[in-house]
Amino acid sequence: MKRIAVTAVALFASISTSVFAGDNAVEVFGWGERSAVSIADSKEGNPASNPALNTGSPEESIVPADGLKDESSVSVTESTEGIIAETVETVETVETVETAETAETAETAETAETAETAETAETAETGNDSAVKNTLKKIIPGQTPDIIEETPYKGLYEVVYGSDIFYLSEDGRYLIQGDMVDLTTQENLTEGRRTKGRLQLMTSADPASKIRFIPEGKTEHVVDVFTDVDCFYCQKLHHEMADYLREGIEIRYLAFPRAGVGSHSYEKIVSVWCADDQPGEMTLAKNKQQPEKRECDNPVVEHMELGRQVGVSGTPALVFEDGTLMPGYIPAVQLKKMLDEKMSK
Repeated sequence: MKRIAVTAVALFASISTSVFAGDNAVEVFGWGERSAVSIADSKEGNPASNPALNTGSPEESIVPADGLKDESSVSVTESTEGIIAETVETVETVETVETAETAETAETAETAETAETAETAETAETGNDSAVKNTLKKIIPGQTPDIIEETPYKGLYEVVYGSDIFYLSEDGRYLIQGDMVDLTTQENLTEGRRTKGRLQLMTSADPASKIRFIPEGKTEHVVDVFTDVDCFYCQKLHHEMADYLREGIEIRYLAFPRAGVGSHSYEKIVSVWCADDQPGEMTLAKNKQQPEKRECDNPVVEHMELGRQVGVSGTPALVFEDGTLMPGYIPAVQLKKMLDEKMSK
C-alpha cells in the first residue's frame, strides 16, 4: 500500500514540474509531445512585433501565454485528478483485499489452533499407550496384561500382570521396576495396586480346596496362609493355632512346599490333602511325624502357582482379606491388632 501511494505522489510531482517549469513548457502525460509558447517580447515569438504572424486583429491573433497555460493546466489537472482518483481507488481495493486476506488468515489460524487444542485435549484425556502395548508384545509375547494405565506421573504407564507390576515410558523405551511412592501422602501407589491384584487372584481359589481351622465362637477375621509342613515357622504358627482361634481368626491353609514338585515335602503335603481328616493330618505333619503316603487329585500344584502369582517367596505367607501380603510368622495377639486396624479404616 505504501509503495502505491509513493508512486502516486511522485507522478503528480513530475506532472506539476513539467507544466509549471521555468520555460513555461507544457508536457501532457502519456502523449510524448511537447508544446511551448514563449511569453517573451521577442520579435519572432510575439505577433505584435512580427507582422508575418499577425493575420487578424490583435485581439484575435494574439493568444496570451497565460491563457494557454490556464487551458493546459486545467487539462493536465483533470488528467492528474483522474490518475490520483484511480490510484486511490486501487489503494482502497488493495486495502480491502488485504484486510479480507488478513481476516481469512486469522480465521484459518484460529480454526487450526482450535483443532489442535481439541486434539491435544483428546490425547491428554485418552492417553497414548500404543507404544507401550507394542513393547509388551515383544518382551512378553503371548500374554495379555491385566491393566495398562497411566500413572499420576505423566508419560509413565503402570503395567499389571496379576500382582506383578512394572512401569514403561510412553514411548515404550524405558522399563522401571520398583515401588512408586507419593512422598506427599506417604502412600505406596505400587503396593496399593498390587494389593488389589492379589485380592482378585485370591478370590479365584476354590475355598473348598483349603484346609480350614475355624473358631468355635464368632469369626472376626479370615487369613489365608501358604504353608510348608517342614518349615520351622510354619510349624510354630500351627502350634499356636488355639491362640488364633481364640482371637476370632480363621486360618485357611494353602499348600506351598518350598522344595518344589517331587520333593519329600511335596509328597508329605499331598498326603495331607488326600487324607479324610485333613486338619488332623496337618497337625500330625507339623509335629514332624510322617503322614501315611496318599495320592489323589489335589490342588497342591495350583496353590503353588497361585502363591507365585501373588508374590509368595517364602513360608509362612499370610494374605489378609483385603489382599495384603504379610510374609512370616506373626503372633496371634499382634495379628489380631493389625487386622482390627485394617478393618477400622
